[in-house]
Amino acid sequence: IQHNRISNNYGGSGVMLTGDDGKGNPTSTTTNNNKVLNNLFVDNGDGLELTRGAAFNLVANNLFTSTKANPEPSQGIEILWGNDNAVVGNKFENYSDGLQINWGKRNYIAYNELTNNSIGFNLTGDGNIFDSNRVHGNRLGIAIRSEKDANARTTLTKNLIWGNGKDIKRCEAGGSCVPNQRLGAIVFAVPALEHAGFVGSRGGGVVIEAAKLQKTCTQPNEQGCNAMPNQNIQAPRLSYSKGQVTATVQAQPNQRYQIEFFANYQAKSQEAEQYLGTQVVTTNAQGQGQAMWKVTSSVANVTANVTDRLGATSELSPAVRIK
Repeated sequence: IQHNRISNNYGGSGVMLTGDDGKGNPTSTTTNNNKVLNNLFVDNGDGLELTRGAAFNLVANNLFTSTKANPEPSQGIEILWGNDNAVVGNKFENYSDGLQINWGKRNYIAYNELTNNSIGFNLTGDGNIFDSNRVHGNRLGIAIRSEKDANARTTLTKNLIWGNGKDIKRCEAGGSCVPNQRLGAIVFAVPALEHAGFVGSRGGGVVIEAAKLQKTCTQPNEQGCNAMPNQNIQAPRLSYSKGQVTATVQAQPNQRYQIEFFANYQAKSQEAEQYLGTQVVTTNAQGQGQAMWKVTSSVANVTANVTDRLGATSELSPAVRIK
């Protein structure tokens, strides 16, 4: 599917690639190896959907955009139980979610730009990798939701995230409209359609029984709720002295972790405007490890996150001021 203008499709999507068996169940071999390249998607409910087993598809170099004429700006792309797809080099703007993944696995999402969405990336699923994307000017940069699979892991690496926290309360089958929602570059446990705390439209004709709505655990040993996403992996603690940032990890003993350092040009920013680099640390028997980063560029502050050996990435640490 190449070099098309696809517009004004509501109640669904501009293009749907699905392995649906006709009864709502996924099939694994029917909708593979398609390519969606260099198209313009304008004012669709969802621009594109990869659902119910759609796998090994390539979506590259498309523009997914919505205007004020769109009555239901939901997602640029929704991936629902879609696996092993590559989404590369696209732009997503003016939607509730730029890209939403619902329980898809091993998708590779890289070099995309997401701006002026309520949420840039709105995510569940296991083994999905988000690499070198530009996420700016949204209400939330990257939201990782809690889900029933407590072992699901989302990997974030080298993404540039800045200028979010905008007042964009656009919530058509996604987005962020909770009044007191914690904002930021990467935020865990943001409520979505399946959660009791979601504020917004769950979609035309969609009714979810209150008893089936999910909740996120907020207390240790709490029952009947989802664990915090990404095993609630904790960001490193940063300190700065004599031109060098020290990142301290407190995690599992005798394990390998990857720390990524980011910088911001304004001291008040707590996001990840510039990628500085990566250090690998191994924790000791007490679960502690340290990494050093010498600051050579002219930046105002530095922040960092950490990824474990199985691919779960933390939120960003509080920034440490450089000047």
